[in-house]
Amino acid sequence: MEGRQPEDPTRFDVILGRDSNPGLAKTPFGWFRLEAARLEGGRLNLTILGNKQLPPTTDDIRIIQRAMALLSDVKVWNKDDDRNCPSNPQKWSVFCALMQATQEVSGGVHYRQPALQAVREVVNEVGGTRVNKHRLMDYNNHPDTTLNDIHNMLRVAQTRLAERLR
Repeated sequence: MEGRQPEDPTRFDVILGRDSNPGLAKTPFGWFRLEAARLEGGRLNLTILGNKQLPPTTDDIRIIQRAMALLSDVKVWNKDDDRNCPSNPQKWSVFCALMQATQEVSGGVHYRQPALQAVREVVNEVGGTRVNKHRLMDYNNHPDTTLNDIHNMLRVAQTRLAERLR
């Protein structure tokens, strides 16, 4: 089920596994292993291991790297993000850079992609009073946030993703 926006809480994707692979549930709360899926009398029954978020993949590392490349210079950094990402922008906010990078690398955007979750985890730690309702937008737009802060946040997220891959 898909909402209007990638962050819509009704967005829910199920990818059934093949052979012995269990499958994947992409929920508004993270990506989890799908243990079982049964269709019984027009009703879909799912068993999701909600206590075990799936680990990142190399695509998640590539998403962070691409977002950093899009935010290469202060001249292309949009410091006035409204979370509406235009096509072919002249400037990128951290939110829109991550959305674009996710689209380019994985072919679609899911708000709880492990790469985006890792960035949010870092913002939770470093954001302090700079964040409120929309972490990425608030941190991006805060007057005290510099592009160097954004790059450092992305580097920390990338390092953590790489550690989780090992």
